Amino acid sequence: MNLVKKTLNEQIYEILKEDILNGKIAFGEKLVNRELQDKFSVSSTPVRDAINKLHMDGLIQEVSKTGAKVINFDLNFAEEVNEFICVICSSAVKISAQKGEADNVIDALEKIINMQENARNDDEYCYYDFKFHKTFLDFSKNIFLIGTFKRYNVLRRVLTRIVCEDPENKQEALQHHRSILEKYKAKDYDGAMEVMLGHYKYGIEKLKEKFSE
Repeated sequence: MNLVKKTLNEQIYEILKEDILNGKIAFGEKLVNRELQDKFSVSSTPVRDAINKLHMDGLIQEVSKTGAKVINFDLNFAEEVNEFICVICSSAVKISAQKGEADNVIDALEKIINMQENARNDDEYCYYDFKFHKTFLDFSKNIFLIGTFKRYNVLRRVLTRIVCEDPENKQEALQHHRSILEKYKAKDYDGAMEVMLGHYKYGIEKLKEKFSE
């Protein structure tokens, strides 16, 4: 496999991350350093660096001298990730308004919802879902909230992809986004936070259905 442009460890990291997110590498699967070195025709250093990045993303739960183990993304783990991201995003709703950024938030969200409604595929839809939630964080101007959301965004992507496999779930999530925006525009920030909490509660219920299949 020929690698170009980015550093070797960055390219290997991106490939492995996408393979995990797309299910080509299964949750709970072991990654063997020697096998990855052979696959990418590289030394041990870029493979080790790529695995360490995946570990920082939360996608790797165990790292050893010979390789690593991908997380077991079971229902309990999914619920904990969902609860954690929910707290971050809900807090950012109110903080963004307190920072005097409400008008900027509204302008950004209206554009994002429109783009999400017209997304051509699941990848685009998930991207604008990410942008919707990140808008509140960006305008909260809280470096700790922003940094934490970025740190765990890969796990959030896993949750979003699972839920959004069903077109009905995508439409329901879009309606939640519209409701959050309407509450926010009306300066009902507590109401917007409540809808955001309900949005994540809906997500975990759909995850439970997926895991029970």
